[in-house]
Amino acid sequence: MIIGYLFLANPLGGVLTLTMLMSLFFAIEGVAKISFALMMRPMAHWGFVLFSGITPLVLALIIWSGWPQTADWLLGLFLGINLLFAGWSLVKISLHHKDNVINRNP
Repeated sequence: MIIGYLFLANPLGGVLTLTMLMSLFFAIEGVAKISFALMMRPMAHWGFVLFSGITPLVLALIIWSGWPQTADWLLGLFLGINLLFAGWSLVKISLHHKDNVINRNP
């Protein structure tokens, strides 16, 4: 409740803080996805997870380079782009493994 009040008391500071936190989240998520993609390298379609990990790193760099001028509109746009690429890579991997599971069961 205290943090919510502080965001309402100073909306510009809240937007700047949330944007910087999201860029930090994007950077950590990108590193985690890239390391996960390198661990699953023998599997098919591991490149999609790698691409899904590079995307948030690029988004974090764009946020850091344009911060604080772009903080008010960039946050929602980049969150949507990140979710789109993350979902796309998971769908590609699951469709590949769905075919493998169906072919193993008689």
